[in-house]
Amino acid sequence: RCEEEAVCVCVRKPHEGLPCVDPITFKNCNHSFQSKNCPIYKREAIQNIEAKEITSYFEARKKVEIPTPTAGTSYAAVISSVPKFNMKEIVEEFLPQLNEALTHITS
Repeated sequence: RCEEEAVCVCVRKPHEGLPCVDPITFKNCNHSFQSKNCPIYKREAIQNIEAKEITSYFEARKKVEIPTPTAGTSYAAVISSVPKFNMKEIVEEFLPQLNEALTHITS
């Protein structure tokens, strides 16, 4: 375990619970060095996936550009937007086919 005093990524004393007052940014693109929206980060991430998974550029790009969850979006809100299945309708739809298949197996 490290004995040194904890520091923020901006190389200052920790300021937990508060936004970083002086985040480190890249000179050319002005993104935080931790930002996943930096075009350079995305390019390197795509190349990394291409090499590790031996996949095409387009497949790797899809994996990198999957939208990340929005802050403040709850699990319940995401689940409630998923279409619900009506099990009764599903059973009623497939029951005749199932009965027919069972009849052929038992005879």
